[in-house]
Amino acid sequence: MHPIVTVEEMHAIDAETSTPTAELVQRAGWAVSQVALEMLGGSYGRHVVVVAGPGNNGADGQVAADRLRERGVKVTVVDAASAEGTQLPVVDLVIDAAYGTGFRGTYKAPHAGESLVLAVD
Repeated sequence: MHPIVTVEEMHAIDAETSTPTAELVQRAGWAVSQVALEMLGGSYGRHVVVVAGPGNNGADGQVAADRLRERGVKVTVVDAASAEGTQLPVVDLVIDAAYGTGFRGTYKAPHAGESLVLAVD
């Protein structure tokens, strides 16, 4: 089981770090890919959809997509704004990297159907 961090805790962690954002994105994307592989039970024959937004959360999803492709997973990346409210194809896993803790506004997530979902925040 992976720990759950509150929005307030995440903001405090972000405020205290001196690590460059690009490095944090690489680390987060790698971690997301590792959790995805655990959820998938491996990479052979697997198909993942990554819903990626415009910010760092979306960048985390893009890095995860790259790492999963390196492991042989078929990955489709879709733009969060374009996918809003749509029905996603049936896949083994949907990675929701649309928007993170800094998002303000409204967003209607696409429907994942029966697919497993890994939320990146």
